[in-house]
Amino acid sequence: MLAVVTFATHGGLIRVASEGALIMLMVSSGTSLQGDLSHLKNDMRLQDMVVSSPTSALTYVFGMAVSEIVYSVPSILVLALISSFFLHLGPLQLLFFILDLALVFTFSITLGFMLSTFSSDIVQSWAFSRLIRPYSQPFPPRCTTR
Repeated sequence: MLAVVTFATHGGLIRVASEGALIMLMVSSGTSLQGDLSHLKNDMRLQDMVVSSPTSALTYVFGMAVSEIVYSVPSILVLALISSFFLHLGPLQLLFFILDLALVFTFSITLGFMLSTFSSDIVQSWAFSRLIRPYSQPFPPRCTTR
């Protein structure tokens, strides 16, 4: 998507495209957790084991969120490098942009957890994810720092 916006606008919107790519990555990472949770809940019965253990709900959610963001680290690093060249943010703007990314990731993680409770099969969970992503990805770039 970053390349399409860059080529279509002859580099005029590279700044907005890099912001949007980072935000889309956060939404994709969070909503893809839904498929993993559905698989762990329905097929592996891991959630039953975690619930019956002394693990707190916050620890479980945090661990699942970190496990999902680990898969996105290479993309985050590449996009952060690209953004460092094109986004010239001050310290306060950078802080707000990082908070925006964290908020979007938290929303998508919450959405992934909620939708995984409704699915009885991993294929059904993938369908939910594919229905939700196109509607949740375009909104956050309108709220970023410009």
